[in-house]
Amino acid sequence: MIKPVMLDPQDSSDELVFAMEEQKYPHIEDHEPILEHAVILTCFNDEEIAGYCWFYRWELDQSKWIFHVLTNPRYQKKFFSRTLLTTIFNFVWVLGADTIVVEDDYKDLLARVGGDDTELGCELKLPFDWRKTWAAQSKKL
Repeated sequence: MIKPVMLDPQDSSDELVFAMEEQKYPHIEDHEPILEHAVILTCFNDEEIAGYCWFYRWELDQSKWIFHVLTNPRYQKKFFSRTLLTTIFNFVWVLGADTIVVEDDYKDLLARVGGDDTELGCELKLPFDWRKTWAAQSKKL
């Protein structure tokens, strides 16, 4: 099971930048200068780093947090689970987020769990409740 952990912010930032460079993350130049303002979660599978999740408060609405993910290629298809998403959603809600926004790569995933497409990307209101997602999906069928 992949577990998100909040470690020392500076160490996490340095490790995330290193992982971005190794994986040739296409948006590194946008993120590297502002990682000091991000909340970074290092996601472990036992002792191995499976990936990173990081969040920024949106400047124009502090209740909206922009969500990014970088996964270890070995975990590409098995990174996200219901437990991981629930933990992350609850964590940022406790930190003050009312909405998670995904701009690029994982918009489809957020839409599948109940997010709505907006001009920012895909937005998911918090607190998150899986029952609402299941009810919405069953109505579509």
